[in-house]
Amino acid sequence: MAKFGGFVSPLKNVDAVRDHEREVGKDFSMSAADYAEKHGLGELMCEMLNGLIVSKPEKPVDFLIELLGKDTAPRFIVVAPPGFVLEGAIDAVVAQYNVVPICLAPLVEEAKERIFDGKTIDEHQEDGKPLPDKIVVKLLSERLVKPDCVEKGWVLDGVPVTKGQAQQLVAEGHVPDKVVYMAAPDDTIVKSVPAGEDAFERKKALAAKLQIYRRNIDGVGPIFSHISKELKVENAYAEADACKTMVAFLDSKMADPGLRQQPQTW
Repeated sequence: MAKFGGFVSPLKNVDAVRDHEREVGKDFSMSAADYAEKHGLGELMCEMLNGLIVSKPEKPVDFLIELLGKDTAPRFIVVAPPGFVLEGAIDAVVAQYNVVPICLAPLVEEAKERIFDGKTIDEHQEDGKPLPDKIVVKLLSERLVKPDCVEKGWVLDGVPVTKGQAQQLVAEGHVPDKVVYMAAPDDTIVKSVPAGEDAFERKKALAAKLQIYRRNIDGVGPIFSHISKELKVENAYAEADACKTMVAFLDSKMADPGLRQQPQTW
């Protein structure tokens, strides 16, 4: 019996004509899938559907025709370990592309009084628990569909940092064009903690957060492997040269659209 994707057809050898049609259909499906992957049609369809849901136009077909004729607004993600000062890198992206910077902290603060799954934000974060991925993505999604982000594009500042956040963000239709991971030695980041009262305890807490970050970010990498790079720096912030290198990557087109490509490093 013939196998396709592990499935053995019970109709094999019953009708030669149908056998031939199934083989042709299988070859066509595989060829179509290769073509779709090569030209990024999955992301295009996602972008078109997201545009329809956000805009809800009276004439969907005319809207899609106009949408296809436009240059898409840029969408970026820049992530860094806890304790890394990301402000300079985000400022460089905003200056280059005039996109809207989106940081999670103010969104969380604005949502303090709201109820999510029967609890407030503070109740979800009791005893130092991280905010659930579902709530993080909900807050981000609500912001990303606002007109300024849709029109100008966006850069996410420091998120996603877990596999769940990345998966749910993509599922919501917010697929980035490029992702940059800032990387600096943990010791360098910990040593950058200012001296003063409770400095030892603050460094200890930061070291624990860095360990958690390292574990979680490994799950994010494969999701964006085809559009991401890791930028290694020697300090706990992105210097001017590093920002220039980052922008050059954001400007570039990836040579390999395959989903299995591993993140590149500088």
